[in-house]
Amino acid sequence: MAACAAFAAAPQTRLTIEHTDPVNLSTGPDADPSLPAGVARMAALAGGRPIVLRLTHDAWPAMTGVLVQAERTGVRACVADKGWEFMVTSQFICTPAELADGKKFQLYVPGQVPRGRLVEVRLRRAIVTAAGI
Repeated sequence: MAACAAFAAAPQTRLTIEHTDPVNLSTGPDADPSLPAGVARMAALAGGRPIVLRLTHDAWPAMTGVLVQAERTGVRACVADKGWEFMVTSQFICTPAELADGKKFQLYVPGQVPRGRLVEVRLRRAIVTAAGI
């Protein structure tokens, strides 16, 4: 017991769950602090309809964050492209009714938003715009 306490108190022996790679802090924290407000804004824009997500491939980390945050807060969100089912399971793939009725958003990696697109939400790993599907 004393050895465990000494190990826990020693410098450089703390473990963290805030970073994927605790040795390389330049990766930034795993959690995106902008997700709660971002999903709330998307839900408000959706006006009670499901949030339908389209995304560029490299924006997938933000997509998973949006889906988790939406699930936690009781907001229905889904992914338009069935090709993402391997990552998010069928629970989060849009049904035909959700595709027809949902509020559509596009997730882009920062720096890749096409000119003229209205930015609705800025997340740490993605820029969210309205999208036509």
